[in-house]
Amino acid sequence: MEEIQEKPCSDFTYSQLKKADESEVTTLRRELSAHLAESPCFMKTTTQNFDLTDANDQNSRIFIARHNNSIIAFLEVTDSGENFATSTPDMQNICGAYCLPEYRGSGVSQGLLNFMITTLRNDGYTRLGVDFESFNPTAYGFWLKHFTAYTQGVVRRIDEKALPENMLK
Repeated sequence: MEEIQEKPCSDFTYSQLKKADESEVTTLRRELSAHLAESPCFMKTTTQNFDLTDANDQNSRIFIARHNNSIIAFLEVTDSGENFATSTPDMQNICGAYCLPEYRGSGVSQGLLNFMITTLRNDGYTRLGVDFESFNPTAYGFWLKHFTAYTQGVVRRIDEKALPENMLK
């Protein structure tokens, strides 16, 4: 876990949300859900899957970026990721991330990632992983700039939830 060498931008503030305040990112989580439902991902889901009703069960931590007192980006980490290689006590795994489109390219996501890395390192973690959909061009472009891929998998099928009801009959 090394910080990204980016020039810091003073327009944004970063923090970790308290458990009681995690519902503040519900709108961004719903926007992430809408983003993933669009082409080329077509990962349709219900909005309740992106609400934070079970955040305490997941033992997740949410880091946010603010601009003018509004939350504009978040990163969520958990103790385990998508496969056995991620389940070690010294590792955290990014399991959710979103930045409002109008702030992409501003350095806010890199600043938020740096803030999160510093916080996690201070808590004793030495490794950080991220699982993302390779067919999501936004995620693919961002994460591979900052992480080295250690596993890859390709699964592509038409999700039944993406099809109109009358096509399933």
